[in-house]
Parts: sequence; structure tokens; C-alpha cells
Amino acid sequence: MSGHITPDFIARITLYSTEAGGRKGPIVTEPYGCPCKFDPKDFSAWDFRILTNGDKFSPGETKEFPVKFLSPEIVPAFRKVKKFYLWEGRIIGEAVVIS
Repeated sequence: MSGHITPDFIARITLYSTEAGGRKGPIVTEPYGCPCKFDPKDFSAWDFRILTNGDKFSPGETKEFPVKFLSPEIVPAFRKVKKFYLWEGRIIGEAVVIS
């Protein structure tokens, strides 16, 4: 993905601390991509990008970022859930839609 990316919405994202099973290090890439799920037990996941604008995002932090899904048809469903989960081989964080 290059150039300007139009976000699907803004999410408040919490990365779990390393001690709580989160990532071992910060997110430093722009954009950062990982699958996300409606429920931690789901087998299905959808790829999305966190548009960090180069901001460092460390385990244990909560920040607001624009996000972009690679499957546009799933966006309305993610807008409706109270919370969704970031997955990197395990659940590493959670997010809520704020706008």
C-alpha cells in the first residue's frame, strides 16, 4: 500500500503488555498490518492496517489511530461490534471504534 490511504474509521487500540501475552516490542512500521477478529476464539480473521503515521506504539499503550481493512465488505460489521481483537499468532491487543 503506497500513497495516501483513506481510513475506514478511527479506533482506540490497546496493545497488551508483553507480560500479558502481547508483543515483545513496539510497532514501528507504517502502516502496520495484522489480522483482527470479532472474538478471540474465532478461527476467521480479516487483515487490516493501523495507520500509525510513523508513531511508535509500544506494548501496554492505548492510542487512537485510523485503520484500513483490506476487505471493504467487512467494515460495516467491525463498525458495529463493541470490541475487536488484534492477532499475531495469538491475541496481542484489542480495539474499539471511536469514529
